[in-house]
Amino acid sequence: MSRGNLAQTPRRRFTILDGLSLVAATAVGLGISRAVIAPMVGGFPTSLPDLKMAALVLLIAMLPVVWAWTLALIPLRLRGPRPSYRRLYRQPGWTAAIATLIGPLGEMCRWAWFILLPFGSSIRFDLPFAPFDVFRRLLPPIGLAVALAWTLLFLSGGWRAEPSWIDRLGRGLGAMWILGLPFLFWLAVIS
Repeated sequence: MSRGNLAQTPRRRFTILDGLSLVAATAVGLGISRAVIAPMVGGFPTSLPDLKMAALVLLIAMLPVVWAWTLALIPLRLRGPRPSYRRLYRQPGWTAAIATLIGPLGEMCRWAWFILLPFGSSIRFDLPFAPFDVFRRLLPPIGLAVALAWTLLFLSGGWRAEPSWIDRLGRGLGAMWILGLPFLFWLAVIS
């Protein structure tokens, strides 16, 4: 065999198991979205602050579905046929999926730190116990983690996009995480 044939791995076809996994991830994400949004659903917005709140609610309602799909890509990508781990870590879709796991760790560590502080502490910290606040606070760390991972991947010359459905889906979901950042900033700035 020539060296070129050894580097080639068979393309990953979309299977019924892939479809079922994505349907299950959608169901989990929509279930979480319903729990997050149900207490907030009101009438049709008529003023700018109401429209701002409706846009924020819509963005937060989409996050659990996008996160569930992104996390579902991890076990799907590890199924064969797949490239070697060295090549896998150069794919932007895989990098985005892993960054969605790593991104919120800092925020979760911060929450754990303040939960474990003694009750007599003089530091006041508002923990996001409402599901809406949890997802609102997790979007920036995840979006920034994906943006940072992709920037490092590109600058290191390791960006090796694969023309398969699974890498394209990962890139699309990663782009959604990054594009959510300016939208969230816009919602925070307008009054």
